[in-house]
Amino acid sequence: MEFNYFFVWYLFFLLFGFIGLPILRSIFPNWRDKVYIFSKLVGLILISWITWFLTNLEVLSFTKANVVLVTLVLLVISIYFIVKLKIRISKTIIFLEILFLTTLFFTTVLRSANPRLEGTEKMMDAGIMYAINRSEKFPPLDTWLSGYTINYYYFGHYIYTFVSKLTGIPIEFAYNLSISTIFTFVFLSFFTIVWSLLDCLIITKILYRFLSLCFSLGISIVYIFGGNLDFIRKFFVSILFNKNFSYFYPEGTRLIPFTINEFPLYSFLVGDLHGHYISLPFFIIAVGICIYIFTYVRSYVQLFFYSFVIGVFAFWVYMINSWDTVTLIMIVFFMSLTKLVQINKLTLQVFVKDIQKLFSLCITLFLQLTNVLLAFVLAGIFVVIPFLLHFTAPIDGIGFKYGGSRLYDIFIIFGGFLVVIFIFFLLKFLLSSFTMKNKLFTVKNKSIYLLLFIGFSLIIFVEFVYVKDIFYLANEPYYRANTVFKFYYHVWIILGVVASYMSFVIFKDLFVFLLNKQIRINKRIYFVLTVFVYNVLIINFLALMLYGIRGILDAYPIQNNNFEMTLDGTRFMQKEYIGDYYAILFLNKEIKKQPVIVEAVGEAYTYYSRVSTFTGLPTIVGWPTHEWQWRKNSSIPFARAEQVQKFYESVDMEDVINFIRTYNVKYIYIGSLEKQKYNVNYANIEKVSKKIYDSFDTMIYQVII
Repeated sequence: MEFNYFFVWYLFFLLFGFIGLPILRSIFPNWRDKVYIFSKLVGLILISWITWFLTNLEVLSFTKANVVLVTLVLLVISIYFIVKLKIRISKTIIFLEILFLTTLFFTTVLRSANPRLEGTEKMMDAGIMYAINRSEKFPPLDTWLSGYTINYYYFGHYIYTFVSKLTGIPIEFAYNLSISTIFTFVFLSFFTIVWSLLDCLIITKILYRFLSLCFSLGISIVYIFGGNLDFIRKFFVSILFNKNFSYFYPEGTRLIPFTINEFPLYSFLVGDLHGHYISLPFFIIAVGICIYIFTYVRSYVQLFFYSFVIGVFAFWVYMINSWDTVTLIMIVFFMSLTKLVQINKLTLQVFVKDIQKLFSLCITLFLQLTNVLLAFVLAGIFVVIPFLLHFTAPIDGIGFKYGGSRLYDIFIIFGGFLVVIFIFFLLKFLLSSFTMKNKLFTVKNKSIYLLLFIGFSLIIFVEFVYVKDIFYLANEPYYRANTVFKFYYHVWIILGVVASYMSFVIFKDLFVFLLNKQIRINKRIYFVLTVFVYNVLIINFLALMLYGIRGILDAYPIQNNNFEMTLDGTRFMQKEYIGDYYAILFLNKEIKKQPVIVEAVGEAYTYYSRVSTFTGLPTIVGWPTHEWQWRKNSSIPFARAEQVQKFYESVDMEDVINFIRTYNVKYIYIGSLEKQKYNVNYANIEKVSKKIYDSFDTMIYQVII
């Protein structure tokens, strides 16, 4: 592992934390130093967004000098406010920083065991980062469709390309550092929310607060580093029916037929830098902000202010993964409605006894809710205007159809949460009547009930509603694959927070109940019940972790000593495609800006389009199906694929010249894939270009006409 790159990367995220800290400490005073993990992401997205926004307005260009300048300006401003607000480096900040460094190092070591930027859609994600890195203006050019800009949710890729440019760490290393960093933030952001919720349950006694900290850490490991119940289910089935047991970790993500059932650990294991994965820690922070609003906001004015804050966050993530914004709008709507009902004291008694007052309060409630949602939308629209001006969503609306998911499959996916939720309400029903003064098994923070409602609503929602995207258009049986995938991803986090809170209440209150002298229940029976519940929960948690252990061993073979640990995602090319490796090094060193280069066109999820991917140079067309997915138009990419073949093989000199002029071609690449796929007419190519590179049976020509 290249330790210097890791260390520099870590130091800059330390810097981002101090940039974001005074903002979050001011906006969320009740969380105090617990916001420190959030502040790293807020600092990063704030710096990168300002640079991106000014670049879109053509005030700045996306160069290293400007990136450093914006960072320094915000750092100076942050230092001023840190001093003014008298923010000190507390024990909490030191603890969270150590936890961040430890987790980042662990996930980076794992990632260095399998850094290969090929397979699944890694080349697509890497290509977007290389394209952004070469771009000085936004929106960036599409490397897989020359002459066009990227029509994709590229802002998340941009954020980590920004870090690459700021630190000077090459993309092939920054990609893998990004994968590990995002998962670190997913884990620690989830932990921060759970810790904040549980810490509020215990006002006194340092020992209890320490236990809440340890429990928050442990349950976050279970729900983020763990998986679903599919592994343990298949293990017991193999024993029951005396079958040989074999398992590969992707099996747990295809449980409901014709859908995708991904969860955070799997995203980390597969290593694709997709929008849903990049945005997940931001989504978790947004959920945390909603919990904060629900917990601490006491007036309409406060709610109106925080609607601006959550609006900015919700629409920031729109540019990374628009599905997150849909769920956040749902949460914000129900949260705002519930808070306004509380603020206006719209009680059941008013409903029953005072119709005139009820009518007046309902009008007030409607106007206030409208204002809050309007502030939410206006704040969000402002931050995404440059993106919306150059982006067309690749969907054809929504459809309605019953999905017919089996409850059994849903339980296997979310059983790790549902078991806890069921036990909580069962104990609440069975034991609450046995105590007089102490209200046990209750939820003091009512936002938990709101999240529970949202989580179950999303599960039901995707059974009847789906988005008409490429899955619907290209392969009808998979019409709701992406819809289930993206909303289930949110449900994992939402129910995870709920189950974490309820788990702690169960463990705590079962113990407190045992010490309560006023209970009216046989102690022996109660002791057996307690032991049984504890064992069920522990077995449930272990089942989730067994998938995590197996998945890590499958994806990152750290137990195998016969491989080289590195963060260089292109190292595989040096061993397997040496001609391409050195030719791409040459292009990255010698070719400036983004001239068009021709290379072979092949199928998606293959090694084709490797030159445009690892240089950021636009090619005529990359993976045609992905361009179809991004633009809802299959005719252009597939027609271009045929034209590329004709160009390489044509005997008609006029066709060659017309192709070059039509697509403004500057370079022609001939490597192993071009020779395999096409009957290359070298004579015509050499008439319109000169050879500038020839090594390891790979040639690059520069067009001279």
